[in-house]
Amino acid sequence: MKPTNAAATLASVVFLKIQEFARRPVQEQARLRAQLEAVVAVSSAELALASRIVLDAADGAAIVVLGDPRGPCTWPGARSPRRRPGFPFASGSITAPCRWRPSGTTTG
Repeated sequence: MKPTNAAATLASVVFLKIQEFARRPVQEQARLRAQLEAVVAVSSAELALASRIVLDAADGAAIVVLGDPRGPCTWPGARSPRRRPGFPFASGSITAPCRWRPSGTTTG
């Protein structure tokens, strides 16, 4: 199946990572992971369901905000964890154009 020539849209990605996650004891990993998931759930609830994608990773998460280049600047989840004492967090964001492919298509 040939990919479609869909117009590009802007997507902002917010990366959230628990620092030195693999070096922490399992109980601490579980506690920090639960805190991260709570921050993502509460903060991403403010974004329209159709305009966000939440991707899970072992040591963090990535939240894709579609069509709003200001998304990472206005999204509280990108800022609030840095202010939480006892929550070793790193975050970053990038905004770039992207094209979506229908399910089942390939890049070749």
